[in-house]
Amino acid sequence: SQTYPAPRRGQFNIGLLHTAAGGREGHADYAPCTPAALANKGYDYWALGHVHKLESINAFMACAHEHGEGHHHGVAGFAICDQCGQVSEFADSTIENRLEAWAKSNGFHAEKSAIELHGQCAACANADVS
Repeated sequence: SQTYPAPRRGQFNIGLLHTAAGGREGHADYAPCTPAALANKGYDYWALGHVHKLESINAFMACAHEHGEGHHHGVAGFAICDQCGQVSEFADSTIENRLEAWAKSNGFHAEKSAIELHGQCAACANADVS
């Protein structure tokens, strides 16, 4: 938040920051800040948390999972409806385990992974049937 511009007078100022404000044990100290520093910045609203980039549609979305103790992002999965634009985040330990096994057996050191499924959500599919 230190490098964010000053709030613009007469406008509603929103800051989007990928951070664990005040820190969290077990997480990297990325974008360090404190709630007091954010409040002192003068913005009207701060959207904080983990954000995923959806490469295929060049968009960002807030993580749908709780970031409690033991949470990690192995394989992030997204089902993207090409008709209405709805995005659903999912995780599947079987897929994650298979990808980890493949990487290990091939000597590949994966840094991150994401699966993006494109198609039609249930609501749009049902609407087309009616």
